[in-house]
Amino acid sequence: MIGLEEAFRALVEDLDPALRTLMTWVCYALSAFCFLGACLRLLRHAGGHWPGTATGTVMLFLLAPVLAQLPSVLVAAGGSLFGAEREAAAAVAWIPPSSGEWARFGAAVQAAFVVVAWVGLFAFIRGCFVLKHAVDGRGQATLTQAGCHLLGGVLAWHMAGLVRAIQETLGVQALPI
Repeated sequence: MIGLEEAFRALVEDLDPALRTLMTWVCYALSAFCFLGACLRLLRHAGGHWPGTATGTVMLFLLAPVLAQLPSVLVAAGGSLFGAEREAAAAVAWIPPSSGEWARFGAAVQAAFVVVAWVGLFAFIRGCFVLKHAVDGRGQATLTQAGCHLLGGVLAWHMAGLVRAIQETLGVQALPI
């Protein structure tokens, strides 16, 4: 009989590779749609029907390569927050110790880090589109909302590095990171 923590770890271990593949293709599709949307906005402007602001069109052109290279962008953003000289700070890179108290619950904590990383990835993508809506003046989107989504997404993706930085700042060792 397996425990709840082992079942949770197994679920995340089974879903993570499939979600990574799916997210890669979704990001490529979103990137293509952003680029085509920006091109269509330019064509409408040439025809005399301006559908939005120039900054919104520029944001679509900038959003296309960001979405196409999303994992690299998140790694670079984490490196700028936590330092490039550190080992990988991504949540999915944390390996729990195999002895002591963490032998049983370490895998469940690692799975929780992976789930938080996925939430961070979705928050980062949402932040990109909130930023586009904010500069386009659509809806009630603001630059502050976009910045919070983007920063929160990067921090959630790099949860292990964030926990390590907080532990080093406070001088505690709650998690063996």
